[in-house]
Amino acid sequence: MLRSVPDRLRQWAHRPARVQVDIGRAQLVVASGTQAFVRELETLLVAGSSLEALAALRDSLADALAQLHGGHRVIDLTVADALARQWIFRRPQGVRQLNELDAVARLDMQRIYGDGDAAETAWHIRYDAQPFLDRWPAVALPQALVDTLSEAAATCACEIATLRPRFAASVAGQRTRVGALFRRPQPVVHVLDATDGITVGIRAQRQWLSLRTYPALNVLGIEMPALVERECRAAGIAVTDVQVDVRHWPGGRA
Repeated sequence: MLRSVPDRLRQWAHRPARVQVDIGRAQLVVASGTQAFVRELETLLVAGSSLEALAALRDSLADALAQLHGGHRVIDLTVADALARQWIFRRPQGVRQLNELDAVARLDMQRIYGDGDAAETAWHIRYDAQPFLDRWPAVALPQALVDTLSEAAATCACEIATLRPRFAASVAGQRTRVGALFRRPQPVVHVLDATDGITVGIRAQRQWLSLRTYPALNVLGIEMPALVERECRAAGIAVTDVQVDVRHWPGGRA
């Protein structure tokens, strides 16, 4: 049965407000509609931040969320790439069960980052298991950070809808141009340049070839074109054969 216009309007009116929250290393930003709050953090966040630093983050975020007008809210939350781990997870042959894939992904992360067994429960791992593809983008966030953000949201009766690194948020929802549907698309180098780090991911025909996060360019002492060329060379493709998509955080497309 079709709902009446008033019914649809009432449903829209009761839809929870959407809130954008960004967690950087030095500050957090909360925005909803015309409201926006910036909170400078007492301690610079790192992947292994202390309990004291995480408690201060929780209190700052809860305070900013409490300043928003309205009732129940849904949060889209982004986290600085410097606080996350991102890599390409190669699909293991013969493994189909989700719990087995999770275990392999955790072992893969430990191999790449040189973790010991103690790190097994320290990271919250997610990967995009696309069928028919051999390489999947994988992301890991510190479990202590995820718990801290969840506690802050619960304190203010908010629900976290999405939680992902900035790079994943920046490439999500990018649509293929109509012309690309009828020809062989170029490989794309996705670059997200932020004040606290730069992430480079290379994708060719839906397949991710590489994904790495580095310190900011001024720390690396290298220009962006040279970094892109180096990443292309490591992925086995020529920089002249790719399309480069550079985005800045905050900001948008360059």
